[in-house]
Amino acid sequence: MLKSRLKLRNVETIVSRLTVKKVAVIVIALSVSLSALSQSKGDIGVGASGMVGVGGEYAHFGFGGKLLYNVTDFIRLAGEFDFFPEQDSFSWWDASAYGHYLSPLNDKFVPYLLVGLGMTGLEMNVDLGKWGKYNESVKGFVFTPGAGFDLKLMSNLIFNVEGRFKFINFKDIDVSGKRVYLTAGLVFIF
Repeated sequence: MLKSRLKLRNVETIVSRLTVKKVAVIVIALSVSLSALSQSKGDIGVGASGMVGVGGEYAHFGFGGKLLYNVTDFIRLAGEFDFFPEQDSFSWWDASAYGHYLSPLNDKFVPYLLVGLGMTGLEMNVDLGKWGKYNESVKGFVFTPGAGFDLKLMSNLIFNVEGRFKFINFKDIDVSGKRVYLTAGLVFIF
């Protein structure tokens, strides 16, 4: 009984942190994100995305850039850098390489699975009042499975969404764990 009350309090704490302002920022970031990515063998794309990352009791909003290359019509490689500006005294970055396995259902809708490896960093800047400031920067490794889909809106315009689970391991501090990322954007194919 006590455990269920504690879990309910944790959920209430998380929900209370997601204010209307933060939801508005998510909607704006997702609606203005742009990407360009590959859809057929040999295509190269460059892009940018808006995203939200959730882990523990924190939700962070960020953006990222990526470079994509279709090795075949079904295999795509991606390099990506994501950045989450300072919020709640810390900022976060992630540089990863991904492999996508594309499974086209028709010429307009292409779901895919993804897996990635990379490096991540955390910068903490905590104001301790009269005792000064605490600053620390750490780096770690990240493993990422996930899934996404491309939805073709026009011949060269695609709406893209990805969901990722990031398993993070920092050596120096005890904040390792997992985070859930949701990214979305418009994709221009060139």
